[in-house]
Amino acid sequence: MNALKTGLYANSLIIPGEDPAHLKTLSDEYFQRYRPAAPEQRDQVDILVRSTWTLRRLATAEAQVWVYQIEGADNLSPNAPLGQAFHNCDRTLTRLQRIVNGTQRNYRDALHELERLQALPLAPDPPSSLQISPVDPVPKPALLLP
Repeated sequence: MNALKTGLYANSLIIPGEDPAHLKTLSDEYFQRYRPAAPEQRDQVDILVRSTWTLRRLATAEAQVWVYQIEGADNLSPNAPLGQAFHNCDRTLTRLQRIVNGTQRNYRDALHELERLQALPLAPDPPSSLQISPVDPVPKPALLLP
């Protein structure tokens, strides 16, 4: 959990039933794959990680919506249980799909931006505004005239 205590990987990303080690593994895989060298590149990798994590969560949520609808249905149609369940939860599934679409869009945008940033040469560190003149460590002897 130490690696998940701050920033993007804070405990707030983990909800009951999720394993923090899976998020850590996902993060490590993305950082190894893209090796961000600048803060703005790291930000884009963070978005990729979060988007992937969210998409996995939403896939689980979708499956659970179906199970919930089928298990909770009274007088479930023996010929069309899936159709009946869909009819009862179509608004929920539509809303879920909108969230999935937005998350996929965020992922694609972050990936394109990361690729653009990684194609640029890294700027050197800016020069320090404080100029220090070198000090001669050994004083020069004064000339002695006769």
